[in-house]
Amino acid sequence: MEIPSLNDLPAPPPGKTGWPWTEGSAPLLQGQGEPVGKPYPRISIVTPSYNQGLFLEETIRSVLLQGYPDLEYIVIDGGSTDGSVEVIRKYEPWITYWTSEPDSGQSAAINKGILRSSGNILAWLNSDDVYCPDALRRIGNFLVTLPDVDLLYGDCEMIDGNGRVFDRFSVRAGDLIELLEQNFIAQPSAFWTREAWEKVGGLDENLHYAMDYDLWLRMFLGEMTSAHLPFILSRFRYHDVSKSSVQLVPFGLESLRVLDKISAEPRDGRLSQAILEAYLRTFEAIIDMYQQTISDRRELGDSLSGLLGLWIARLKKFRPEQGAPRRLLAQSYFRICYHFYLLGPMNAGRYFFAKTIPPDRHLFRETFPWLLRGSRRAAQLQKKHPPEGGCADSFSSGAGGDEG
Repeated sequence: MEIPSLNDLPAPPPGKTGWPWTEGSAPLLQGQGEPVGKPYPRISIVTPSYNQGLFLEETIRSVLLQGYPDLEYIVIDGGSTDGSVEVIRKYEPWITYWTSEPDSGQSAAINKGILRSSGNILAWLNSDDVYCPDALRRIGNFLVTLPDVDLLYGDCEMIDGNGRVFDRFSVRAGDLIELLEQNFIAQPSAFWTREAWEKVGGLDENLHYAMDYDLWLRMFLGEMTSAHLPFILSRFRYHDVSKSSVQLVPFGLESLRVLDKISAEPRDGRLSQAILEAYLRTFEAIIDMYQQTISDRRELGDSLSGLLGLWIARLKKFRPEQGAPRRLLAQSYFRICYHFYLLGPMNAGRYFFAKTIPPDRHLFRETFPWLLRGSRRAAQLQKKHPPEGGCADSFSSGAGGDEG
């Protein structure tokens, strides 16, 4: 693809200044890599797009104005009706391939775009995010000198709908266990090799929110080499209609499905503990979102009781003799009991609990004393919300029957 300069591209809309409107990176030439004489690897960028015409032009310009000598840029639009296609056509001379047709979602669009690509280094940039100046040069320079890295990711800023920076992602180096504790990889700043992509089979097209987290976990499970590049490479746009801001509950529910896939893998005690802790954090986060977004008490009760039943079902897969920490199991069961109790009077809580998947009561009796002996939080919760018959009673005498 020909490297466009700022003067080659269409004039920016009135009032748009700065990067990437009136500023661009200086074009590089092959052979200017570090060390000198080694060619830059071909980088293929895919932008999935659907009705993001308000931000799409800025995204496209931030890719084209990188000045990178071996860039392949592909735009896969899902059949937008908001003027996005007109924006794409403005930049068609510098886009390697583009299409606009209905698809089955973002993951499918990205897979389709990468299938059309030929680069050794791959990435996707969503249609409301932007690359920072010289981002691809930094990636190319690093991979020229360290070609054995499978996954390379940099830092990332958060911007609002007007492009103002208001925060920064917590990006760092880490291993699989730490990735289960927190997703420390910012998707817009991540790049990986084609070999790594093909080894894990690309994105899971059944995922529409947590597909990037799923991809990183599968790469780490495959023991691929990763590296953190301590430079701000991109800006993630957080605005009123972005999926990250309006679909937090679906994000959480998909994260549970991602954890299910990981928990099905052979695991030692350390990995088992990390997965259990991830389940605990994710369920608590979804419960919190339900409580913030559902105002009808009956609907909230039904949603929470169903979610707690899902939590119980997952806990049954973990046992102390398989490496699951007793204290963590006890804490999880206690939190389930606590949330059932908060659904209403104890009788109602026991009824809801009995109607969901009952826990392994033997395991509960085996693990719960660990919590009572060692958890200050449990003691504080019991003191603050003393149940009529005791939380343990709701497990031992009410959970197995069909009370009403």
